[in-house]
Amino acid sequence: MHLAIIVLATAVLAAAFSGERVNSRLRLTLPTHFLISVFEWFGELGQFCRRLLQSCLAPPYELRELVRQCDEIGSK
Repeated sequence: MHLAIIVLATAVLAAAFSGERVNSRLRLTLPTHFLISVFEWFGELGQFCRRLLQSCLAPPYELRELVRQCDEIGSK
């Protein structure tokens, strides 16, 4: 979806700089779609962070496994 927005924005800018007339409807909807996709991304990020915190705070706490994995990542 993000690639489609980038392609559409590039086409609109190319048409604007080439002197062709751009549909006024397209000029109004392009920023709306961009803003919606930005808010969707932040919403998904918020949901991910909420699930991450729920998982971290729920038992069983595996401190030994966390230390082992940190050692594995750090030394290799």
